[in-house]
Amino acid sequence: MKLAVLAIVLGLCLAVATAEINYSVEENELVEFAPLGLADEITDEMDFSVFGILWFTIYGSLRTLKGVNCIIRRVMSIQSAAILSSMISKAATAAL
Repeated sequence: MKLAVLAIVLGLCLAVATAEINYSVEENELVEFAPLGLADEITDEMDFSVFGILWFTIYGSLRTLKGVNCIIRRVMSIQSAAILSSMISKAATAAL
C-alpha cells in the first residue's frame, strides 16, 4: 500500500514537472557555444583545479570517518562498562 501511494505521488510530481517545461525552439533562440568566451568570464581558479572540484567530497568523507570513529568509541565504552559491571556483580555474589 505504501509503495502504491509513493508511486502515485512520484507520478504526479513527474507529471507536474513535465507539464511546466517549454520545449519550443525557434531559430533566433539558438546560441553558439564559445568555450574560450566562457573561460574568460569565469575567474575563480578553484573551479578549474582538481582540489576545488573534490573539496566537498573529501570534506564529507572525512566527516563520515570521524563520525564512524566516534560511534565505535562509544560502543566500545558501553561494552567495557558492561563487562566491568558484570565483573563487579560476580565479585559481589562470590563474596556473599
